[in-house]
Amino acid sequence: MSDLPLFAISFTDDDHVLRLMRDLIMWHEPEARQRTKAFFLPERVEEPVLSSIFAPLRAISSPLAHPVGEGFADARAIVSRRGDVTAPLLAGSPRAALIQRLGERSKGLDIGACKAVGAEVSLLPRYSLEHVADHTMMLILAAARRLQAMRQGLDRPVAQKGEPGRISYNWPAITGIRALSGLTLGVVGMGEIGLRVARRAEAFGMHIVWTSRHSSGADGASGGWTQADLLTLLASADIVTLHVPPAGLTDALIGVSELQRMKPGALLVNTARGALIDEMALTDALRSGHLSGAALDVYAAEPLNPSSPLRTMSNVLLTPHVAGGSRQVVLKEMSDICENLVDTLHGMPPRHGRIVA
Repeated sequence: MSDLPLFAISFTDDDHVLRLMRDLIMWHEPEARQRTKAFFLPERVEEPVLSSIFAPLRAISSPLAHPVGEGFADARAIVSRRGDVTAPLLAGSPRAALIQRLGERSKGLDIGACKAVGAEVSLLPRYSLEHVADHTMMLILAAARRLQAMRQGLDRPVAQKGEPGRISYNWPAITGIRALSGLTLGVVGMGEIGLRVARRAEAFGMHIVWTSRHSSGADGASGGWTQADLLTLLASADIVTLHVPPAGLTDALIGVSELQRMKPGALLVNTARGALIDEMALTDALRSGHLSGAALDVYAAEPLNPSSPLRTMSNVLLTPHVAGGSRQVVLKEMSDICENLVDTLHGMPPRHGRIVA
């Protein structure tokens, strides 16, 4: 039995990143090591790297990561991704000194109640979300500039062969190339990723219209942006980008009627989940010319079927579910949380993401 003090940690929700955190903390368990390695596939991360993430905490304590929803009575830290941290939960967590949210949003987190019981609060930025926002912006630009058609035009030019040294502008005769400035971007889901995408798009001179399924407002949304219901957004946006989870949906969020509602010539971008779009209906909308293009990183079934018509369409840009970048980015988030837990054990405020009253 270790002589180091026990440091118990509880989790409010069953988020996949929080499951990874629990497994990294409980690295001594064979099942935890197996799940951790599986999390990073097809990438390979060396065991010493994984075992080192929470080593500073293990060096000064005997950490115990409780199963989700358990152990609040003895928890020194409560970790949340989207789960609620309320006054009743805190009343049953008398030893909690740190409320750690993975993400910058405070929705569902009663900060006043946390402060009232003397618990520090940390809202930790998700570094991996920057990758998704960057990738989304890349797809928006590529779709608007018709990058796929340009690449195919290099192989199948329609103009006469030029003479060496002579200028031959746009020899594949690419049409429909657009600048983003002045266009309207419809952001479906103004969460942490949607907010980042909107800020980037605004820097390109785009107008922002947004919708959210779960709230009447969004933390950080600009006063110059327009909130609307989904159908109004679809009818007004030149480019629509999806940033909502499929949870709670029985059918695709974007199906035949929603595609018909979209502005003629609009573009559709999806870096969220493939289940959000009816791919057959999307294919029909692209073939008919109602939509001028689509840019997708996620699909209803992955890998994307080799026979999918989306693969061969010049107005469709595809990437293989890589918007989040390397999964190893999450290790930086885990390392920051470890440092916050060490600070808590030492009776100090967390150094990362601290909310000051």
